[in-house]
Parts: sequence; C-alpha cells; structure tokens
Amino acid sequence: CYGALAASGIASALVRLSAPLDLVTTAYGWMLVLKTVLLVLLGGAGWWQRRRVLGRLRDSDRRRDFLWLAAGEVFLIAAATGLAAALSNTAPPVPDEPEPVTSTAEALTDYPLPAPPELATLLTTWRVDVAGMALALGLAVIYLWVHLRRPLTGTGGRRWPVARTSAWVAGCVVIFWVTNGAPGVYAPVQFSVHLSQHALLALVAVPLLVAGRFGDLVRDRIAPRSDGSAGLRELVDWKPRSRAGRWLAHPAVLALLGAAGFAAIYLTPALGAGLHTAPGRLVVLTAAVVAGAAVALPFQGRALGGGMVAGRERWVALVVGAGFLAGLALLLVLALPVVEPDWFAVMGRTWGPDAFGDQRLGGRVLLALVLTLAVLHGAVISRSRRSSEGLSVGRSASARY
Repeated sequence: CYGALAASGIASALVRLSAPLDLVTTAYGWMLVLKTVLLVLLGGAGWWQRRRVLGRLRDSDRRRDFLWLAAGEVFLIAAATGLAAALSNTAPPVPDEPEPVTSTAEALTDYPLPAPPELATLLTTWRVDVAGMALALGLAVIYLWVHLRRPLTGTGGRRWPVARTSAWVAGCVVIFWVTNGAPGVYAPVQFSVHLSQHALLALVAVPLLVAGRFGDLVRDRIAPRSDGSAGLRELVDWKPRSRAGRWLAHPAVLALLGAAGFAAIYLTPALGAGLHTAPGRLVVLTAAVVAGAAVALPFQGRALGGGMVAGRERWVALVVGAGFLAGLALLLVLALPVVEPDWFAVMGRTWGPDAFGDQRLGGRVLLALVLTLAVLHGAVISRSRRSSEGLSVGRSASARY
C-alpha cells in the first residue's frame, strides 16, 4: 500500500509539473515536496513501530513508546490531510483543463488514434502504464530481494537454479512490454490486440512467473514467523482448510475457474467497465493475472501451499482449462456478434479489418496460442511422467539387488 501510494503520487506529479524546477519555484511544487517529506516520515514511523516499539511492548510493556509514536503518526496524517486539501485548491503548473479532442478515438481513449501497425512500430511504440510498470517492477524487486537472502539452516545451502530466476524475470519483462509497449498502445482501439494483451498476460507472463517457483524460494530463504503475524512465508504456505475450499483448489476445478474467469472478461459487462473506467481497467488487469495463475499452477503440477499435482490430475486440468479457453476463442470467431460495438466499431480506423473481422482475428490468435501452449504443457507432463516412472523402476531394481 505504501508503494502504491508513492507511485500514484509520482504519476500525479508527472502530469501536473512542466519541469523538475517547478518543485521549488511554485506553491504547488512546494506542497508536493512537503507531502513527500510527510510520506517518508510516516513510512519511517511504520518501520520503527514494527522493528522497535512492538518488541519493547512484548518485553517490558512500555506503552508510553507506543502512545508517543501513535500521537506522532496522528499529527503527521493530519498535516498530510491538510496539505491535500490545500493542494486541491492550488492551480498546478500544467492546467488540468483537457485539450480539445480531434477524433472519436481520442474522445474515448484520451489518446490520438495510433499509426497503422508495422514491424518497426510494434517494436518502438511505447506508452507509460503506471499499473503495469508497478506490477512488473514490484514482482521483480520482491523476487530478487528474497533471492539475495541467505538460505535457511537445514535447507542444504544449495544454489537457486538460474533457470527459475530467468523465468521469473522474463515474466516481468513480458508484463512490462504488454502493458507499456505496442500491445498497450493498440489494445484500446483494436479488439484483437486487446484480447491478445490479456492472453499474453494470462497464458505467457504468468506461467513464466509460476515456473520461477517463488513459493519454493520463499520457503528456502524466509523462516515462518513465531509472533502470530503473517508474512511472505505464511502467504505462500496458505492452504484451504474447509471442504469447499479444498474442492475449489482441486487442479481441474482450479483450471476451470481460471479459464472461466478469463472468459468472463469478454462475455460479461466487465469488458465495458474496463474500457470506460480506470478502476474497471485495473480490475480486468488483475482478473487476467489471477486467472492465468489459476490455470498455470495445475498445468505445471503445482498446488496451493506448495504441494505437487499428480500427472493424471495435470492432464485433466490441461484438458479442462485449454478446452474452455478454446471454446471462448471459437465463440468469438463463429457465434458472437461484435463485442462492445459502441467502442471498437466507432474508432474510425482506416487501417486493419473492420470490427467484426478484427474480433474474429482476435479469436483465431487466442485459439492458436491456447493450442500451442496445450501442446507444450502436454509434452512437459508426458516427459515428467516418463522420468518419474523411470526413477521408480530404477529404485525397484536397486531394492531387488
């Protein structure tokens, strides 16, 4: 939450300041500086409470330290609230009034219609997406932070496989490019790119993250907490305890839920909310990532809480999840009318197929991606099964002799 608040403040400042010098030459800039100082002090207070005050309360019940810290935090929050009110009534260096729009695409997306997509354009087109950038950088930082910690005693001190770290970093790179690169630029104006963007997130980026085995890395480097609080270790070790929860966590059910969640983006009003509102877009982005995790975990033989999934259950999950996603692709190609016609059909594009042809193109791309990944995962499952059977035969032979 602290990082998200800081990122949102930086994003707000970037669009309201014309130059860094505005921070010290305008009243608006000085208020931003003061709010930044207060944010740093509040973060320091939270760190001090966690690292020092709570320990003193446990050791000697020194409540005075807690009361002083709480009073200081209340004062800082009150000052920040007052500054926020003053800031909202102060004219920024860059006016908030929007410039007049020149096209329907700009009226709907806040950006002019991009140029026709070409190979050079796809590789060089960028547009900053704060949510995607924060997600990619945050995931990379937390993984590398855990990776740099020393292995716990009793884990053997083994080196963490480079392939797993590479897979995680590659997943973060895909998230960054999909949200900030060409897919992020063309997704608001083309259904095929919009669908491909979320498909790349759910079916490429997230499986790479799952292959990074973050849960195993946390178990290797971070010990469980003993004070009753919850941290990273407790999060990755969580398992459903109720009967309904265990049923929902079954590999086939989990894959079905993930595929259904992805399909719900395009078969319900969620897509419209994601196109027309910023909160809706964040919800859709989160839904795509969560759906991808629900599909990728059973495909790769991983269960919630760190368990393993048997080969037969992986096959069932693969058939169920891939079959549902392929069904969505076929619906988009063969049966459904234009999805969100009030958006994609009125962009005024003079290049590319029309709205219906573009939707069918998106369905074909999704179908090709699903089938390709199904074949790859099927080959991995078959290879893992042959390896385990060979290991079992070898053990049996050793036991006989």
